[in-house]
Amino acid sequence: MSAIRRLPWWASLPVAALGGLALDAATPTTAWWPMSFVGAALILASVWHQRTGLGALAGALAGALFWMPQISWLTLYLGPVPWLGLSGVMIAWFALFGLAAALATRGLALIGLPRWALVAVQSLAVTGVWVLREQLQSTWPYGGFAWGRIAHAQAEGPLVHLVSWLGFTGLSAVLVLACAVPVACAAGAAGAA
Repeated sequence: MSAIRRLPWWASLPVAALGGLALDAATPTTAWWPMSFVGAALILASVWHQRTGLGALAGALAGALFWMPQISWLTLYLGPVPWLGLSGVMIAWFALFGLAAALATRGLALIGLPRWALVAVQSLAVTGVWVLREQLQSTWPYGGFAWGRIAHAQAEGPLVHLVSWLGFTGLSAVLVLACAVPVACAAGAAGAA
């Protein structure tokens, strides 16, 4: 069994920051849709196998650098207080994602699964946590805020037609899974070869 590999804290935080910025660049405002893959992969790499505190911090940092520019238009109409409040709630959702993803990847790595099974299980678990975060933030609090789903970044991309078949949740799952598998492989998770 090999050791669990993860980014050191001093690399995890800048990677999370870059991931949040890349994810923001992918949204329909700039429509650089390929950046959704880059952003998601960087965010996943920043929390993969981390301790829960660092996972939450990396998630919060990625969330801040995604959400604060994403909804900065609120300041034009409502001022900075509602913008900070909504940003804070959305950042908290990302922090919870980072915590849960770190817990899932680290915990699953300790089970001792064969590498191929571990890659599959971790990738599916993290995809599920990402999609769950998107669903929860879309419904709570006060009816939620459904902006910022990774599927929305495909508005100008070639995968936009999958929304008719899979919905936004399904497309988000496909996109995140496509990013999670290479991150899981690169993490060289514990398990037999």
